[in-house]
Amino acid sequence: MKVVLPLLLIFLIPVLFFVMPSSASSTSSLSIGNAIGISDVGVLNTQSGNISYVFYAPTIAGLVNFYGGDFYTFNGTSYSPEASFQLDGVMQEGSQYYWIQNKPVVENLGNNVFSIQLSDMIWNVTSAHSFMSNQVVGQGTVSYTHGTTVYQYTESRSFLTHVPFTLELFTALSDDGGNAYVLFYYELINSTNIAIGEFDNVTLYGMTQAPLFIAGGTNPSGLNGFEMVASASNDFSTLTVNSWNASMWLGYKYNNEYYTVPSALSNSFGITGNVSSVKGISEVWNNSGNVVEQTAGELSHGFLWNVSVGVRYSNGHVITTVTPGDSQWSVEIKNAQTGATVFSSPVNGSYESFSETLPQGYFIATFQLDAGSSVIYSAQSSFSTVDDASVTVRSVVPYFYENGLSEPSNSTIYVSLPSTISFPTSYPISNGERLFLLYSTVNGNREGDVVNITTPGVYTISTTYVLQYEVGFPFNVSLTSNGEMENFKNGWVDANSSIVVPSQIDYIAPGTRAIVSPINFTAYTPINVSLHYEEQYLVKFPFNLTFYVGNSSYFLNSTWVDRGSSLIIPSQIHYVTEEERYAVDSSKFEVTSPINFTPVYAIQYLVKFPFNLSVSVNGTVMKFSNAWINGSSVVVSSPQQVYIKPGVMYNVSPFSFQVKGPLNYTPSYKVYYYLSVTSSVPAQLNGVNSTVTSGYYMNGTELKVFKVYYVNSGERLVINSNVSSLTLTSPVYVKVTYTKQYYLSLPFNMTFYLNGEKYTGTTLWVNASTSVKVPQQYIYISNVERYNVTGKSFVMNESESVKLPYVVEYLVKVNGNSTWYPAGSTLTLNAPQGFFQTVTWNGTYHEPNGATLKVDQPITENSVTSLNYVNVGIVVAIVVLAIALLVAVFIKRKPKAQ
Repeated sequence: MKVVLPLLLIFLIPVLFFVMPSSASSTSSLSIGNAIGISDVGVLNTQSGNISYVFYAPTIAGLVNFYGGDFYTFNGTSYSPEASFQLDGVMQEGSQYYWIQNKPVVENLGNNVFSIQLSDMIWNVTSAHSFMSNQVVGQGTVSYTHGTTVYQYTESRSFLTHVPFTLELFTALSDDGGNAYVLFYYELINSTNIAIGEFDNVTLYGMTQAPLFIAGGTNPSGLNGFEMVASASNDFSTLTVNSWNASMWLGYKYNNEYYTVPSALSNSFGITGNVSSVKGISEVWNNSGNVVEQTAGELSHGFLWNVSVGVRYSNGHVITTVTPGDSQWSVEIKNAQTGATVFSSPVNGSYESFSETLPQGYFIATFQLDAGSSVIYSAQSSFSTVDDASVTVRSVVPYFYENGLSEPSNSTIYVSLPSTISFPTSYPISNGERLFLLYSTVNGNREGDVVNITTPGVYTISTTYVLQYEVGFPFNVSLTSNGEMENFKNGWVDANSSIVVPSQIDYIAPGTRAIVSPINFTAYTPINVSLHYEEQYLVKFPFNLTFYVGNSSYFLNSTWVDRGSSLIIPSQIHYVTEEERYAVDSSKFEVTSPINFTPVYAIQYLVKFPFNLSVSVNGTVMKFSNAWINGSSVVVSSPQQVYIKPGVMYNVSPFSFQVKGPLNYTPSYKVYYYLSVTSSVPAQLNGVNSTVTSGYYMNGTELKVFKVYYVNSGERLVINSNVSSLTLTSPVYVKVTYTKQYYLSLPFNMTFYLNGEKYTGTTLWVNASTSVKVPQQYIYISNVERYNVTGKSFVMNESESVKLPYVVEYLVKVNGNSTWYPAGSTLTLNAPQGFFQTVTWNGTYHEPNGATLKVDQPITENSVTSLNYVNVGIVVAIVVLAIALLVAVFIKRKPKAQ
């Protein structure tokens, strides 16, 4: 059994261990990772298949023997020469689960000096994103990270140590029936000093059940188990290993003794730090040393061992071999014929020899593997007490393997046939010095590194090893060792080898290379070789740039630059495509490390319009048809008229857009053409009466020029144009002449003169400024009525509704004689008549002769003569009377005679 006796005292021997300032702490989370080391999740790997088990332990322990290495952690943005060693485990308390990490971070300070800073973390993994209760008291604090809360503590001091060193980590659980206690302590050992101490003691309040570490089964957040692993120094980072020489062990405490875990996987099951799969850590389980041996190489995977048992009898000794060694093994041996138990004992190592004399015969050994209080595996192996062959091994290496089980060298053993004898390929003597197997001889005959014995006999086997020294360089180099090509940073060469390092370029870290000068030497001892080299760093840009280093100019997107050089980037334009470019600001910096340098630049896109436009770009007015505009700029245009060429204009609608890429943008616009008219002209525009003047009109405008345009009812224009109608599809010249006319309205259809020219009519459109003469004239309304119109002369300067004075005249016919009389005049009807006549007038009126008529209508009158019977009667009467008187007189006078 492996027994570790940590002293729960805090002391420090300050000869080699120096306290340093704290470096940044790291975090972990319970999820699948590929850190490398030893992890037990309750699955036993056997030749007949996997066996699941569950066991509990109050304390877990881990150990790392570190002999040296070159490594760095990369978190995606920066490199640090750090790694972490982690002792992690799942703690169960009733139905609650916690992920507990004992996590020192190791930093390579160079010259085989390393810094160690202790830290621990506790996560609640009872369910996804479970939170740590505030009822947690320790030297650390509870903080929020990765979507949950975690208790974490990092010591402010750091230890400095040379290699080799051994670091043992312990995490112990206890309780008092109401609270749980988690104790973190360590033991740091090197060639001259030991430091042992507790660095954190955490109380979890309110826990009524005993807390225990659990391996096997699952919790709500993942697997149960514990592990001792190497990883990156931070979560979500990757550990890259150039060289590595270490060994690890993982165990638990039961009944005050420490045991190796019963099963082990090479990979972590519970952290997010990674190890490079190519430049990582390769592992091999050394069962006799009870450690996993680690070297730089491709990442290991899977189980570190198959559980196996073996037993044989030799010279009064029962020899047992078990894998894994130092676990909770026990053996019971029974006589195969009688079944009687002849021997039983705990098995305290991978190889153990029990002094026990057994009779000749056959026996069955039953091996039992416990984990804590649980029996998890048993197996049987039979053997006989008859030896078949004698094997003597002479070797400078203190052990060899018989059928895979370790045996001491320079001794004689008796083996059952068939038997395979093998030897360690290499054996460390001290730091940087080892023996390397060349071949073996069997009874003087040369063999390889494996000897198969199949027949009885006596065999003497000798080995030939060569002394080798470890040669170290600051980084991987190509070299020849005694003429053989090699490439390594830390490698082994035969003692007194002639080493030639030619001039070369070595890529020593991501973005870093060395221009190495040649060197020759002979390896007389282990040596760390100092090379003369110029260090260069890779400078990367996101795109090709013109830049200057010293007096040299370059146009590249990456180049190697000597450390400390000044790199100058002038302001410049970088064309990505014909329509995208970067406007780069000038910058200058000193190259002190690999760098992905992104200069300050504006992404510009080519914005094209089909014609020149005035726009606002982020508030700045610009006029262009194509221009380079910064990405995300806002382009705004107000309504505007763009004159494309003489007579052609585009009326552009307002628009705005954000520049997100190259753009051929055609705004909404209407085409206008210039209509040139010699003078304003009345016309129809698209069916609407308008007065057309020179100007721009929309493409497709329908124009109809009036031949006559009526300004109003008394004025018009008589238009003469070279265009009568058109559809506007290009610039047009319209020549227009017109005559202004006024409306002349006469009261009657009558004769008049315009500029001396005779016209007849009632109305007429007369050219402006025309001289108008209306003479006095008669207007015959009918053949019996007329107007005697007074004349008038004037100039036509406006519309005229001529009012002419006139006299109404009627035709009066008297006895056939026609005479025109003004209306209202009087007429006397008078015709001669004799005494014996009577004249009367018949016609329009019946009037006597001498009657006076008022003329208010046409009159026709004819005289009618007739006898005046009264006068005739009077005359007759007078005549008769006269005659009578005459007669009477005559009668009286007749006798008188002279």
